[in-house]
Amino acid sequence: MGAPLVQMRQVLGPYEQVVAAFSRLGLPSRRIGTAPYGLDIYAYRVGEAGPTGMVTAGAHAEEVAGVATAYSLAARFQPGLQGWIVPCRDPLGWDGFRRNLARAVGRPVRIRSHHDVVELIKREGEPILLGDVTVGIIDQVAFFSLADSHPGNDDTGVFAHAFLSERDDVRERLLGKRVFVPGSPKLTQERDVYDWGGGPTIYVDADGRVGNFNRFFAAENPPVEVQILRAFADEVRPRWTLDLHEGFGASYCLYALVGESSVGKDAAKAMVDAVSGRGYPIQSLKELAAYVGMDESAFEEIYPGVYQANRRVRRPPDAFCPYVGQMGSLCFTTEMGMESPLDVRMEILEVSARACLEVLTRLEG
Repeated sequence: MGAPLVQMRQVLGPYEQVVAAFSRLGLPSRRIGTAPYGLDIYAYRVGEAGPTGMVTAGAHAEEVAGVATAYSLAARFQPGLQGWIVPCRDPLGWDGFRRNLARAVGRPVRIRSHHDVVELIKREGEPILLGDVTVGIIDQVAFFSLADSHPGNDDTGVFAHAFLSERDDVRERLLGKRVFVPGSPKLTQERDVYDWGGGPTIYVDADGRVGNFNRFFAAENPPVEVQILRAFADEVRPRWTLDLHEGFGASYCLYALVGESSVGKDAAKAMVDAVSGRGYPIQSLKELAAYVGMDESAFEEIYPGVYQANRRVRRPPDAFCPYVGQMGSLCFTTEMGMESPLDVRMEILEVSARACLEVLTRLEG
């Protein structure tokens, strides 16, 4: 382990706390861009020699174990590798529903329930839909809220994405906007659903496509958070990329884009073996397909728990790893089960990340 869990928890708070924790590490850093409302996105330089790569996290606010793991890797980075860590790809989303409402209205707000959200949107914003499902615009951003008893609270991000994809009348009023969603009680666990690390930011582009900040990497005009990471990757040209995500259920798997690279395949296998060695369950192909609502034929199994898109059946999504994969980067996208306790998620995600990096030291150059 790189950092005890108590140290990893230093980043578990608002975005300013994440930045402060990384600053205390004393690493060289770069502001690689600025999100709306003036939130800077940072990259931290790690390592001194070896193949250059990137570690990224925080694309979706509720996937907090990835940000904690990025911090642990930065605190004690793998010898024989070098590169950059971008620990929080979506600082606005990470900061949570309530803080973004406050930014939009220009003052602190009291939000503890769906009713509070509805009343604030009615007073301060442009309501699009009011009721058990409420959507409204305040300033340059939008907010999506569900009644406390609504079944969509089981996974607010998934429900909101599906709802906006189906409702043309709502979606057409959100073109070019970020849509903030409260967290799901099941996934935020001990946290307030309106606080940091809540629901994932949804983005509706100018053409009405509904996505998130791990999409739009092939778009001509992506949201600025995606544009920032894409431009930075174009500059770094990483030989390897580790994108720390969390996924469905209470098991672990990963997506790998490694081609015929023996080192890449060994790194992916090492990640899964390290996780199973801790007694944590590995997600089967059948389970993965059921979670994402696809046929098993949409995926190829490189190794139990290691998957890639079956290009004969479907194109990979325009996510970050497929983008850098086009440069020849060996890419690993973790999917850590978010229904497990947070301490377990942090421990297992770090174990898998370190197993990957250790093998990647075998890369030449």
